[in-house]
Amino acid sequence: MMILLSHCYCVSGFFVIYVSLLLHPLASPTLHFCRHDQRDALLDFIDEFPFDESPTNTWVTSWNKSSDCCHWKGVTCDGKYGQVISLELNESFLNSSLKSSSSLFRLQYLRHLNLSSCNLQGEISSSLGNLSRLTSVDLSYNKLVGAIPVSLAKLTKLSYISLNSNNFTSTLPSDMSGFHNLEHFDVSKNSFVGSFPKSLFSISSLQYVSLGDNQFTGAVEFVNTFSSSSKLHFLGLSRNRFDGPIPESISKFLNLRQLYMSGNNVTGSIPRSISKLVNLTDLHLSNNKLIGQVPSFLWRMTTMTLSHNLFSSFENSSQETLIQILDLSYNSFQGPFPHWICKLKGLRYLDLSNNLFNGSIPPCLSNSIVSLTEMNLRNNSFGGALPDIFVDATKLRSLDVSHNQLEGKFPNSLINCKALQLLSVESNRIKDEFPYWLGSLSSLNVLILRSNEFYGPLYHRHVSNGFQSLRVMDVSHNDFTGTLPPHYFASWHVMTTLTEGNDYMCHEAHRFRGRNVLHSWTTLASTDLKRSVNIPIP
Repeated sequence: MMILLSHCYCVSGFFVIYVSLLLHPLASPTLHFCRHDQRDALLDFIDEFPFDESPTNTWVTSWNKSSDCCHWKGVTCDGKYGQVISLELNESFLNSSLKSSSSLFRLQYLRHLNLSSCNLQGEISSSLGNLSRLTSVDLSYNKLVGAIPVSLAKLTKLSYISLNSNNFTSTLPSDMSGFHNLEHFDVSKNSFVGSFPKSLFSISSLQYVSLGDNQFTGAVEFVNTFSSSSKLHFLGLSRNRFDGPIPESISKFLNLRQLYMSGNNVTGSIPRSISKLVNLTDLHLSNNKLIGQVPSFLWRMTTMTLSHNLFSSFENSSQETLIQILDLSYNSFQGPFPHWICKLKGLRYLDLSNNLFNGSIPPCLSNSIVSLTEMNLRNNSFGGALPDIFVDATKLRSLDVSHNQLEGKFPNSLINCKALQLLSVESNRIKDEFPYWLGSLSSLNVLILRSNEFYGPLYHRHVSNGFQSLRVMDVSHNDFTGTLPPHYFASWHVMTTLTEGNDYMCHEAHRFRGRNVLHSWTTLASTDLKRSVNIPIP
């Protein structure tokens, strides 16, 4: 009996051990290491490039046979079979071309390939089409030339293609409808030529398309076969040579949120069919040849840039206005200041410059100025006094009302603009003493009072000069009088330095001074000062 029990215990113990060993792989999955053929392909691939000794390439030394390639930088393996499925070597400075015989194409299980910013040169090899499992390809920010290989159209699983910022000069494939799963397509900032790729927009999965900064020509047209249930939310066509009108059929992209068509030769008016795009928030149509009224349904946008066109009027609207960025500069708008702008509670950027507006700047603008960071009313025919509306303008960084017909006193409420970096009232009829109190604005870089009717002394014995961040001041062609002591500029420390585009206001100051490099300078000439000077401070 004892022998039998002992035997039972032994068998049951063996059974427990056996079952536990059997179930162990199920409880914690086996770690599959990188396959040797995959490892060797990676090592051969890296040997194809002349790596330099830069700090960004130190990772190359960790790629060796003594370690698991699934743990190498930029390499991701399938957790079950150990096949390389992702290779992300962006910013690795490969400094050469991708040969058609490259070992890269031995990685047959590759799904994601990212070689952006690697200084790749030459053409894209047609062998890339042999990687039939690829779903995403990113070769952006390189020096690639030539054409997109036709073989790439065989990768029907591709959902992401980014070739932007290269040197491609060819046309796109004539038929792109084969990319059945394509969601993201970016070929911007190249020199692609040819007509608008209509076949691309027959792909129902498409969400993001950027063709900007190329040499595409002809009319923008959408094929009749595309679905009204399109998922497209971003369409970038800016800075090409497209002409003709904005097509009515663009209204079929009901999910479109951002539309960029600036910098083309688009003509006609804004089609009313765009009103159907209820999700559209950003509309960029600057630098075209558009005419007529700005339709009222656009006021629901948050960003609208229509500068450098031929618009002449606005359509009235009673709907809620949500605009945050509004650029209407360089058009043919005329009449009084558009009072509906006073209703824009979240307005951050306003540019009405270079139009034909007249009348006074309304005090109601104080309602919108609370959130404004930049306001440009330059080169119009606004008259009357510049209203004292800046009490709550604590975010305002740039104010330009130059080249108008403003008169009266300088608004004291500007003292509240603690973020102000640029202030220009050039070429008006403002008649007041020098606003020395602006010296307390610690961020002020550029002050232009030129060609007005300012008078009196620039220097007060008992008043601190301030202006410690000032780089540019022009008070010429006024009626300032008095003398300037030798220490007048002593506290203007920033003026003694040279800046090449580092400050926020540098690009603005360039157009006032007309220089490519911003030198700190002060102009006091053409006044009645006993010591009239024009002083560049290098």
